[in-house]
Amino acid sequence: MGAGLGVTAVVAALRAPSGAIQCFEGNKQCVRAAQQTAARNKVTNISFHHAIVAKAIFVYGSPHDVGTVIPASQIPKCNVLQLDCEGAEVEILRELTIQPRAILVETHGIYGAPANLVASLLMERGYVVSDRGLAEPRLGELHAQQDVRVLLGRSH
Repeated sequence: MGAGLGVTAVVAALRAPSGAIQCFEGNKQCVRAAQQTAARNKVTNISFHHAIVAKAIFVYGSPHDVGTVIPASQIPKCNVLQLDCEGAEVEILRELTIQPRAILVETHGIYGAPANLVASLLMERGYVVSDRGLAEPRLGELHAQQDVRVLLGRSH
C-alpha cells in the first residue's frame, strides 16, 4: 500500500520472481512513475492499482488525481504486506481480514499513526514487532519529531 515511485515494489518483484506483487497508490502521477520504474527494470510480475486503502489522510499531489478508496477488508491475501499510507495504517490494521506472514509498516505519528499505536495493533494481531528505525535516516531530526519509523511485524 503506497507504491510511491515503485522502488520497493520492484525490489520485491525481483526477490520473488515467481510471485505476484500488487501495489495500491492513491496518486495518479506516482502510479505512472511506479509503472515506469517497473518497465525500466523489466519487471512484469507487478500490478498497479490507482486506489487508496481505508481512507485518504494525506495523499501527495492534486486532489483531482486521487484514486478510488477501497476498504481494508478487500486487501488480497498475501505473504508480505507493506504499508506506507500516510496515516491510514491504523485503520488498515484494525480492519484487516487477512493475516500475512509479515507486515512492514512506515508509521506516521504526524498523521495519527504513531509507532507505539501501530506496534500495539500488530501485537494484538499476534505479531512479534521490531522497530527498524527511522524511515529515512537522512531526515533524522524531522522523522524523529514526526514519528516516521519502520516497524516489522512477523508471525510466530
